[in-house]
Amino acid sequence: MIEAIVAISILSMIGLGVVLFQQSVLRSTKTLQSSLMAEAQARRVLMNFVTEMRTAKRSPAGAYAIESAATSSIVFYANIDTATDTERVRYFTATATAPFGGMVVKKGVTKPTGTTYNTANERTWNVVFDVKNGTSTALFSYFDSSYTGTTSPLTTPISVPSVRMIRMQVLIDPNAARSPIPKSFMTQVTPRNLKSNL
Repeated sequence: MIEAIVAISILSMIGLGVVLFQQSVLRSTKTLQSSLMAEAQARRVLMNFVTEMRTAKRSPAGAYAIESAATSSIVFYANIDTATDTERVRYFTATATAPFGGMVVKKGVTKPTGTTYNTANERTWNVVFDVKNGTSTALFSYFDSSYTGTTSPLTTPISVPSVRMIRMQVLIDPNAARSPIPKSFMTQVTPRNLKSNL
Protein backbone atom coordinates (compact mmCIF):
# COMPACT_ATOMS: atom_id res chain seq x y z
CA MET A 1 0.00 0.00 0.00
CA ILE A 2 2.74 2.47 0.93
CA GLU A 3 4.68 1.52 -2.21
CA ALA A 4 1.60 2.31 -4.33
CA ILE A 5 1.17 5.74 -2.69
CA VAL A 6 4.88 6.53 -3.20
CA ALA A 7 4.72 5.37 -6.84
CA ILE A 8 1.58 7.46 -7.51
CA SER A 9 3.21 10.49 -5.88
CA ILE A 10 6.36 10.11 -7.97
CA LEU A 11 4.35 9.63 -11.18
CA SER A 12 2.22 12.68 -10.30
CA MET A 13 5.32 14.84 -9.80
CA ILE A 14 6.82 13.62 -13.07
CA GLY A 15 3.51 14.27 -14.87
CA LEU A 16 3.27 17.77 -13.38
CA GLY A 17 6.87 18.49 -14.44
CA VAL A 18 6.13 17.35 -18.00
CA VAL A 19 2.99 19.51 -18.17
CA LEU A 20 4.80 22.60 -16.84
CA PHE A 21 7.69 22.03 -19.27
CA GLN A 22 5.26 21.67 -22.18
CA GLN A 23 3.46 24.90 -21.21
CA SER A 24 6.79 26.72 -21.04
CA VAL A 25 7.84 25.42 -24.47
CA LEU A 26 4.48 26.38 -26.02
CA ARG A 27 4.59 29.88 -24.50
CA SER A 28 8.17 30.40 -25.73
CA THR A 29 7.24 29.11 -29.18
CA LYS A 30 4.26 31.46 -29.39
CA THR A 31 6.42 34.44 -28.32
CA LEU A 32 9.13 33.54 -30.82
CA GLN A 33 6.62 32.98 -33.62
CA SER A 34 4.85 36.31 -33.05
CA SER A 35 8.23 38.06 -32.88
CA LEU A 36 9.34 36.49 -36.19
CA MET A 37 6.03 37.40 -37.88
CA ALA A 38 6.29 41.01 -36.69
CA GLU A 39 9.90 41.13 -37.89
CA ALA A 40 8.95 39.87 -41.36
CA GLN A 41 6.09 42.38 -41.50
CA ALA A 42 8.39 45.29 -40.58
CA ARG A 43 11.03 44.27 -43.14
CA ARG A 44 8.40 44.01 -45.90
CA VAL A 45 7.03 47.48 -45.11
CA LEU A 46 10.51 49.02 -45.07
CA MET A 47 11.30 47.46 -48.46
CA ASN A 48 8.03 48.75 -49.93
CA PHE A 49 8.62 52.21 -48.45
CA VAL A 50 12.10 52.41 -49.99
CA THR A 51 10.84 51.28 -53.40
CA GLU A 52 7.96 53.77 -53.36
CA MET A 53 9.87 56.70 -51.88
CA ARG A 54 12.77 56.25 -54.29
CA THR A 55 10.36 56.91 -57.20
CA ALA A 56 8.67 59.94 -55.58
CA LYS A 57 7.89 62.63 -58.16
CA ARG A 58 5.79 65.72 -58.72
CA SER A 59 2.03 65.24 -58.77
CA PRO A 60 0.17 65.65 -62.08
CA ALA A 61 -0.87 69.13 -60.89
CA GLY A 62 2.78 70.04 -60.35
CA ALA A 63 2.88 69.74 -56.54
CA TYR A 64 6.27 69.00 -54.96
CA ALA A 65 7.15 65.28 -54.66
CA ILE A 66 6.77 65.38 -50.86
CA GLU A 67 3.50 66.98 -49.79
CA SER A 68 4.15 66.91 -46.06
CA ALA A 69 6.75 65.56 -43.65
CA ALA A 70 6.42 65.04 -39.90
CA THR A 71 8.03 62.71 -37.37
CA SER A 72 4.98 60.41 -37.35
CA SER A 73 3.84 60.74 -40.98
CA ILE A 74 4.88 61.43 -44.55
CA VAL A 75 2.83 62.15 -47.66
CA PHE A 76 4.38 61.92 -51.13
CA TYR A 77 3.52 61.28 -54.77
CA ALA A 78 4.72 58.20 -56.65
CA ASN A 79 3.52 55.61 -59.14
CA ILE A 80 3.34 52.57 -56.86
CA ASP A 81 1.40 50.17 -59.06
CA THR A 82 1.25 48.98 -62.67
CA ALA A 83 -1.07 51.80 -63.80
CA THR A 84 0.42 54.99 -65.22
CA ASP A 85 -1.20 57.26 -62.60
CA THR A 86 0.82 58.93 -59.86
CA GLU A 87 -0.74 58.06 -56.49
CA ARG A 88 -0.73 60.14 -53.33
CA VAL A 89 0.87 57.88 -50.69
CA ARG A 90 0.70 58.44 -46.96
CA TYR A 91 2.43 56.50 -44.16
CA PHE A 92 1.37 57.41 -40.62
CA THR A 93 0.92 56.11 -37.09
CA ALA A 94 -2.50 55.56 -35.58
CA THR A 95 -4.20 53.73 -32.74
CA ALA A 96 -5.38 50.32 -33.87
CA THR A 97 -8.97 49.27 -33.47
CA ALA A 98 -10.08 46.10 -31.70
CA PRO A 99 -9.02 43.32 -31.57
CA PHE A 100 -5.46 44.58 -32.08
CA GLY A 101 -5.20 47.70 -29.92
CA GLY A 102 -1.96 49.61 -29.48
CA MET A 103 -0.23 51.63 -32.16
CA VAL A 104 0.10 50.69 -35.82
CA VAL A 105 1.71 52.10 -38.93
CA LYS A 106 -0.89 52.64 -41.62
CA LYS A 107 -0.58 53.25 -45.32
CA GLY A 108 -3.03 55.34 -47.29
CA VAL A 109 -3.25 55.55 -51.07
CA THR A 110 -5.31 58.06 -53.04
CA LYS A 111 -5.77 57.61 -56.78
CA PRO A 112 -5.97 60.82 -58.79
CA THR A 113 -9.05 62.05 -60.60
CA GLY A 114 -7.46 63.90 -63.46
CA THR A 115 -4.87 66.06 -61.72
CA THR A 116 -6.61 66.29 -58.34
CA TYR A 117 -6.62 64.01 -55.30
CA ASN A 118 -9.79 63.67 -53.24
CA THR A 119 -8.46 62.48 -49.87
CA ALA A 120 -11.97 61.32 -48.93
CA ASN A 121 -11.32 58.48 -51.41
CA GLU A 122 -8.11 57.41 -49.68
CA ARG A 123 -7.82 53.67 -49.05
CA THR A 124 -5.99 52.93 -45.79
CA TRP A 125 -4.81 49.74 -44.17
CA ASN A 126 -2.56 48.63 -41.32
CA VAL A 127 0.94 47.65 -42.43
CA VAL A 128 2.78 47.17 -39.10
CA PHE A 129 1.20 46.15 -35.79
CA ASP A 130 2.57 46.40 -32.23
CA VAL A 131 4.46 49.64 -32.91
CA LYS A 132 6.28 51.09 -29.89
CA ASN A 133 7.64 54.31 -31.42
CA GLY A 134 7.03 57.14 -28.99
CA THR A 135 8.21 60.67 -28.60
CA SER A 136 11.83 59.53 -28.15
CA THR A 137 11.96 57.50 -31.41
CA ALA A 138 10.52 59.21 -34.47
CA LEU A 139 8.98 57.03 -37.15
CA PHE A 140 10.44 59.39 -39.78
CA SER A 141 13.59 61.52 -39.67
CA TYR A 142 14.58 63.88 -42.46
CA PHE A 143 17.98 65.07 -43.64
CA ASP A 144 19.10 67.79 -46.03
CA SER A 145 21.87 67.79 -48.65
CA SER A 146 24.57 68.31 -46.00
CA TYR A 147 23.93 64.88 -44.44
CA THR A 148 27.24 63.06 -43.83
CA GLY A 149 26.04 59.98 -41.98
CA THR A 150 26.33 61.44 -38.50
CA THR A 151 24.44 64.70 -38.98
CA SER A 152 21.36 65.35 -36.83
CA PRO A 153 17.96 65.23 -38.56
CA LEU A 154 16.13 68.38 -39.57
CA THR A 155 14.13 69.92 -36.72
CA THR A 156 10.37 70.25 -36.72
CA PRO A 157 8.54 71.76 -38.42
CA ILE A 158 10.26 70.14 -41.38
CA SER A 159 11.12 72.39 -44.32
CA VAL A 160 9.94 70.01 -47.07
CA PRO A 161 12.01 71.54 -49.91
CA SER A 162 15.16 70.91 -47.84
CA VAL A 163 14.52 67.16 -47.52
CA ARG A 164 16.97 64.99 -49.49
CA MET A 165 16.95 61.79 -47.45
CA ILE A 166 14.34 60.09 -45.27
CA ARG A 167 14.96 57.57 -42.48
CA MET A 168 12.13 55.30 -41.39
CA GLN A 169 12.59 53.54 -38.04
CA VAL A 170 9.99 51.17 -36.60
CA LEU A 171 10.13 49.79 -33.06
CA ILE A 172 7.96 46.70 -32.63
CA ASP A 173 7.13 44.47 -29.70
CA PRO A 174 4.35 41.92 -30.30
CA ASN A 175 4.21 41.01 -26.61
CA ALA A 176 5.28 43.91 -24.41
CA ALA A 177 4.68 41.88 -21.23
CA ARG A 178 7.40 39.35 -22.13
CA SER A 179 10.96 39.36 -23.43
CA PRO A 180 12.48 40.18 -25.84
CA ILE A 181 12.60 43.97 -25.69
CA PRO A 182 11.24 45.96 -28.67
CA LYS A 183 13.17 45.41 -31.89
CA SER A 184 14.21 48.31 -34.07
CA PHE A 185 14.05 48.18 -37.87
CA MET A 186 15.42 51.05 -39.90
CA THR A 187 15.99 52.06 -43.50
CA GLN A 188 17.09 55.20 -45.30
CA VAL A 189 16.14 56.35 -48.79
CA THR A 190 17.05 59.20 -51.09
CA PRO A 191 14.30 59.92 -53.62
CA ARG A 192 15.85 59.95 -57.11
CA ASN A 193 14.08 63.14 -58.16
CA LEU A 194 15.28 65.06 -55.08
CA LYS A 195 18.99 64.31 -55.34
CA SER A 196 21.11 67.43 -55.38
CA ASN A 197 24.50 65.80 -55.91
CA LEU A 198 24.03 64.75 -59.54
